[in-house]
Amino acid sequence: MSQDPRNAHRAGRAPASRAESGVSLVEVLIAGLIMLFIALGVIPYFAQAMQNNAQGQDSTKVANFTRARLEEFVQLPFNSEPLQITAGTERVHEEYYRQEERDGSGNVTKEEGWIDGTLADADSAGDTALYSRTTTIRQFAVDDLTTPLDSAASPQAVKVKEIQVEAASTRPDRLLGGGKALTVRYYKVK
Repeated sequence: MSQDPRNAHRAGRAPASRAESGVSLVEVLIAGLIMLFIALGVIPYFAQAMQNNAQGQDSTKVANFTRARLEEFVQLPFNSEPLQITAGTERVHEEYYRQEERDGSGNVTKEEGWIDGTLADADSAGDTALYSRTTTIRQFAVDDLTTPLDSAASPQAVKVKEIQVEAASTRPDRLLGGGKALTVRYYKVK
């Protein structure tokens, strides 16, 4: 006794419909292909965001290192030793920021921080220099702000000191940041 499909619901069975039969392999492949195209369109934005984040972090560190050093020198009295010109027309303080190093056991062998010296000094010491910073002091008479006074100038003639701080990342400009530099000048008046 066969039953009419129109009356199947009366017998407790519903007829199989297209919506209940499942998803075909072709439909899954098409959905996967659509998702792949969407993902390929979005992935470059994530890569760009990572690059921008690394460059921003590097720029922020360089700016903070520059500002910190400038504030340190601005706080000094006008005739303090670090602001004195000892030879020629300028005094230069060079330093590099050393990366922390650890041995195989995880013990710190070299502390992270600023070390007096040049990048060449860092190389010869076997240090990994992440940043470099140069502070240059020049002194001027008040009537001539273009020609620096040399170390032999009388203290009464020196009325203005220029403090210039340059900080730079030692990492080359690459995909994920590096190569950032900043120079700041400040004029201290007696």
